[in-house]
Amino acid sequence: DEMGNGNGEVSVRTLKQVATEGTRLGISADVAFDVHVRLFHEWGAVLDEEGGDSLMLDEDDFLEGMLRTYDTDRLQQAVALLHMELRTTLQLQRQQMLELGGALRHEIGNLRAEV
Repeated sequence: DEMGNGNGEVSVRTLKQVATEGTRLGISADVAFDVHVRLFHEWGAVLDEEGGDSLMLDEDDFLEGMLRTYDTDRLQQAVALLHMELRTTLQLQRQQMLELGGALRHEIGNLRAEV
């Protein structure tokens, strides 16, 4: 059938499709989003590999990944670290944009002087 291989396994590709089209299939948007995030969290590295979408999960693998509980302290640290990295990147981009703007003004001034 289209949801699995008949051996009690389902492909990650199918699970991603269900997560993407969840509301059309009668799954709440929150549940579909949670499935999408957990798929990425549990099998993201495999999904990035060529053919990762064809990875087959049995019911135990799927339930273990979907129902896993997380250490909230470590999770909060990871979120804080990502926030710090985003802030640093934003500050760097702002500085680069200011430098680029200054360089462009300088070059436009040079072009006007030549005309």
